[in-house]
Amino acid sequence: MSKETITIQKKKPMSLFDKIGVWCSGICVVHCILLPVFVLSFPVLSKYHEQLDELWHSVFAIASSLFFILAFSMGYKHHKNIQPLIIGVIGCGLLAVSYFFHDSLPEYLEVLTVILGGLFLMGGHFWNHHCGHCHHDHSPIEKCQH
Repeated sequence: MSKETITIQKKKPMSLFDKIGVWCSGICVVHCILLPVFVLSFPVLSKYHEQLDELWHSVFAIASSLFFILAFSMGYKHHKNIQPLIIGVIGCGLLAVSYFFHDSLPEYLEVLTVILGGLFLMGGHFWNHHCGHCHHDHSPIEKCQH
């Protein structure tokens, strides 16, 4: 009798940096969508909106950039697929435009760039995670095309 070996591959958990990056990007998107609703619903919040908005943008711009650099650099070293990195760069670029030019952009355009930037960054993190946790070998020549 021959024994059949069944191998079960466990899915590796999403890298910590990709997880945090997805959360930071998602929170930014939710913030940009819901904050105007809350300010309109509760006028007392408008008094603190300006100060908190500046602080919020600074904290999340720095956090998103940091986790972008960590997650995508480690992911690229593993899977050698530049496509998630390009999506992430587009997302970070849109967030940077919103952060550095928020005074000169119309408010709707600032919100739009943050939402699109956050969504691009989230997509890039998910793609980076997927390529980084596939179940085949990678070589510098053959790139993972998920």
